[in-house]
Amino acid sequence: MLYLLLFSLLWLSLSHQASGAVKELGGRVSWRAIALANRCPMRLGGSLALPMRLGGSLALPMRRGGSLALPISVDFSAYRESADFRVTRERDVLIINWYGENGISLRLSLNLVDPEKLIAELSHAASSAAGRKIILKDAAPSYRVTTGKRSGGWDNFFDSPASRPHEISEYFSKLVIEGCRVATEGRRLSVVLPGLWLGLFHGDLRFTLFADSNLVKQEAVVSTQEPEVAYYYDAWLTRCSLNQLNRLEWLGPDGQFHQHVLTSDIDLDLVPLQVHRRTLVAEGPPGSLALFPPPHQYFFARDETINYANVWYRLYHINPQPESGDLFSLGIRQTARVEQAKWAPLVNAPPGKPQHLTLFWYVGTAGARQTFDRVSSYTHDDRFVPLPGRKTFTSHYHLSVTMESRRRDHSAYTPEFADMFRKMGINIAHIMDFHTDGHGSTS
Repeated sequence: MLYLLLFSLLWLSLSHQASGAVKELGGRVSWRAIALANRCPMRLGGSLALPMRLGGSLALPMRRGGSLALPISVDFSAYRESADFRVTRERDVLIINWYGENGISLRLSLNLVDPEKLIAELSHAASSAAGRKIILKDAAPSYRVTTGKRSGGWDNFFDSPASRPHEISEYFSKLVIEGCRVATEGRRLSVVLPGLWLGLFHGDLRFTLFADSNLVKQEAVVSTQEPEVAYYYDAWLTRCSLNQLNRLEWLGPDGQFHQHVLTSDIDLDLVPLQVHRRTLVAEGPPGSLALFPPPHQYFFARDETINYANVWYRLYHINPQPESGDLFSLGIRQTARVEQAKWAPLVNAPPGKPQHLTLFWYVGTAGARQTFDRVSSYTHDDRFVPLPGRKTFTSHYHLSVTMESRRRDHSAYTPEFADMFRKMGINIAHIMDFHTDGHGSTS
């Protein structure tokens, strides 16, 4: 009877957490697609391995508020203190201090006992002794994966699992912190939190920090043991507060910057944005924060290149105490729903092979426009850097040049893509018109 009660409480807790994640995104998900997000300690044979006191009573350590207080150990064996990074632990908070660009003092504090408020603090200051400006407080990373089944082998170019809706499932992440590892890797620092559950996937949540840089790399490093899995992923930061960040800015496909002030009455629905250079920046009095995906890996090759609004935001919680600030989420998305199903091939996840679900942050000490410029510098403003004595060549574009020329009766014209290529620093483009277009029969 006691086991049944404990299992019921666990299921209700997981159901509430999964439901909350769905509400935060403004969507719905079937219960069959919500994976068990926590593990019960089990003995061989399947019985529950619950800690007991002498005499038979349960010996479960509890925190205030009733949550289980399992000790979180931090492994510092691979950490080397240096002028680049200083890591300390104060009770249940891991504090990482490092120097970013131009000697700016940066700090990331992680709450090791409350994953829903994992990012206890993200801040900057002119120096380590100066007053800190808080960008994030009690925020948290979150993920969603859309999974399908690869058909015809891992290299089946024309397979599209998203065209088979009955094979598609969605899962939200659940972090159950099982420990913590801190490691120095040259002039980088990694913090690894085992215990990330993501439906069919399980693994670690990892943060990588870089000396002399304001860049933070957030990764879900996970794998699955299931066969033939293919997936998309969405990643975001949640519990961001309007007290710190209350305006958004992005570069639109029209080449113009757009701004939006987060207000409580109009932002309750998830808002996808078509952007140029993949970046969404939130700003406020303390500074700014940019989020963006890996510039190449996140945008894999497709038969058609579509701007499918890969960044989004949503103000999802109106705080009854205005001084505490309303809460919003912002992040990146790769969902198959926004594309034609036949153009959504998903990404292979062979059994046991780690998948890196990455989201980059950039901590800005000034306004959104300056932060956007710094992010753009990582990809040279999306231009190929010219090399002396060389021409820049790019290949394999289906641009219907031949058919367009025929429609114009072979009169002279300048294709619209020519100007785009020039702006990207491309000198020579290899057009693949006769692969299919205008070539109805081939042998």
